Amino acid sequence: MLQKAYNEHGRSGFYGDVYIPVVKRFLGKYSEDGDLLGTYVDAAAAAKDLGKKSSKHLEREIKGDGKAYGFVWKFVDVED
Repeated sequence: MLQKAYNEHGRSGFYGDVYIPVVKRFLGKYSEDGDLLGTYVDAAAAAKDLGKKSSKHLEREIKGDGKAYGFVWKFVDVED
């Protein structure tokens, strides 16, 4: 496994001989049925894509029940 990680990532991600994966967190937009419809780097990018001037409502709803503008919003961790 370490060799595979080294082949994919080179020395980045390694601390000594231990591989530490880099995990990035994205904001996922889901349908009510649970289908992933899109990912965004942050709430501001998602709000802009929805045509909203501000991301404050979206940020508040993510912290609350996770539903806003007819979608379900969840954070998605992606290993780089």
